[in-house]
Amino acid sequence: MLLDNQIVDGKVGYLALQLMQTLSGHFVLLERGFVEGDKNRAILPSIDWLNQAYNGEGRVYFRSINPLSQQLMHENTQPMRVQNLNIDELSDLWQINIEAFVIQPQKVGEIWPYVQPWQPIPMKANKHIGYAVQWFCMAFALGVLAFIWFYLALKKQDKT
Repeated sequence: MLLDNQIVDGKVGYLALQLMQTLSGHFVLLERGFVEGDKNRAILPSIDWLNQAYNGEGRVYFRSINPLSQQLMHENTQPMRVQNLNIDELSDLWQINIEAFVIQPQKVGEIWPYVQPWQPIPMKANKHIGYAVQWFCMAFALGVLAFIWFYLALKKQDKT
């Protein structure tokens, strides 16, 4: 299946996802990676799908729900093109129980033909401390302003 409207390095295309079955019989989506699309949307890219078992490391992730558009909106193309990754709706469409996560292969090296676009950027501890200090200072300033406002309100009430 191809997840539409993906952008990597300024190129528009698809995120190729393949349905796989684990040794325990569960169905999961395996992320093949980003595939650049053609300027003509009627022409879908040819995907090098896995035709053997995948045995390797992977990152498990959950797709966030878009509150404005969460329906699968699938098109009857080959491979199927979807606008949103809604695994519940996909399970109903394919009439199989698909696990609620996607597996992104890791450490695939040169054997993997497609770019894995999702790269987490871990924040260093200094940045977390910086944010904490910033929010503490804003809360402290708000507390001082509230105290001054309260003091002035009491002072004004005493005069009346």
